[in-house]
Amino acid sequence: KSLHARIRNVRLIDQTLLVVQVEGDGREVVTTLVKSPVLSGIKLIAAVSADLDLSDQESFLWGIFTRFDPARDVVFTQAELNGVWPVYRGCLGIDATFKQGYPDPVVMDPAVVRLVGSRWGEYGLAHHSA
Repeated sequence: KSLHARIRNVRLIDQTLLVVQVEGDGREVVTTLVKSPVLSGIKLIAAVSADLDLSDQESFLWGIFTRFDPARDVVFTQAELNGVWPVYRGCLGIDATFKQGYPDPVVMDPAVVRLVGSRWGEYGLAHHSA
């Protein structure tokens, strides 16, 4: 958290993925973190918005994989051209924060969640909790 003032919370998964919850735009935060020598052993850093629950794996994975555009929201520690071929090195950073123009997240009515949960065994499907 001391590496950038807008970081609100962090979660490190398997010493490989660092998820940082940020206030506002994540691009500047991710760009700072992928270049930090303190984090040089981390392979992937993803900035997510404050609305995602870092204690809930489904929530933050959903946020990472639905809130970024690879063409504009990915940064690396180093990027250079070798002739006409781009070469990327170091940590991969993803700005997966909620951006202007994105649709609001879909939220299920809590009563429906409870009903489905109470009847899960009737559906003939295996139940896996996150």
